[in-house]
Amino acid sequence: MSDNDIFIYTVGGEVPQDVIHVLIDESIKIIPERAFFGRRLLETVECHDNVKQVGRNSFTHCHSLRWIKIPGVIDIDILAFANCEQLEDVEFGDKLETIKEDAFRWCASLRSINLPSIKDIRSHAFMKCTRLADVELSESLDRPIGRYAFAECPALRRIAIPLKDGIIIGNSEFGWCSNVTTVNLVGRVHRTVSCLHLECWRNEMNTEIERINQVLPTTSSYANDKTGEIQQWVRTVLLRMEQYKAEHGDLLIEATTILELALWKSKLKDTRVGERDEQKRLECRVNCGSNIIIPNVLAYLKLPDEH
Repeated sequence: MSDNDIFIYTVGGEVPQDVIHVLIDESIKIIPERAFFGRRLLETVECHDNVKQVGRNSFTHCHSLRWIKIPGVIDIDILAFANCEQLEDVEFGDKLETIKEDAFRWCASLRSINLPSIKDIRSHAFMKCTRLADVELSESLDRPIGRYAFAECPALRRIAIPLKDGIIIGNSEFGWCSNVTTVNLVGRVHRTVSCLHLECWRNEMNTEIERINQVLPTTSSYANDKTGEIQQWVRTVLLRMEQYKAEHGDLLIEATTILELALWKSKLKDTRVGERDEQKRLECRVNCGSNIIIPNVLAYLKLPDEH
């Protein structure tokens, strides 16, 4: 590909109908609505880091579009890449937060997506991406996945989602995805499990997390059955996790009490305080060093912050 084959898109620039390769100029921060709509010969688009938004219908019906690079984009608007049926490779970058309604609908050649910073995926965003096989979302996801966001993706086999209440609120997010067999959890949940105090708790949590991957292959592929199974599994894992976190906390309180009493007892022994000398016994409890030792010792036993 020579420089003559590359069209540099600038502010107010008119896009030729026969454009094939596009480089977005540094002057562009937002790709406007319908900027490349219906450019049927367009094959590649490369953006710089400061392009923050792809506008509504910007690349709709670009039937030859195969590759796009949007490393700095934060927001992809409605129908931005809809019906780009040859689109195979999208380099999203690590700043993308929002994908709006129907943004990649009917992108029939898209095979995998990795969204490391996504917070919001709206309805129908990837609906009917018929070759999409692998979806990895982000722990940053903090809104429910939109209705039918990944519906009618028959090749979809694996999804990776964060363990958060309310991420899946309906039963249509993965509707008619008959081949989904694997769900993985992303984020710090695995570290939290590994820090649980008792081995039996860790084993039970890992078993529960993995259970979905034994259930899904035998779950009916009718309509929304698999989405419902995933939704129920998320609730069960969350409840079990909260139970063990509470028990872990209770053990820490117990351990704190035992350690404090042991330090106090040692201080009483060292200073030879009599059992009836209440004032000195109280002073020993205050000065036994528990306020220094306990925070530093038990800090290693606390569960990691999940937020």
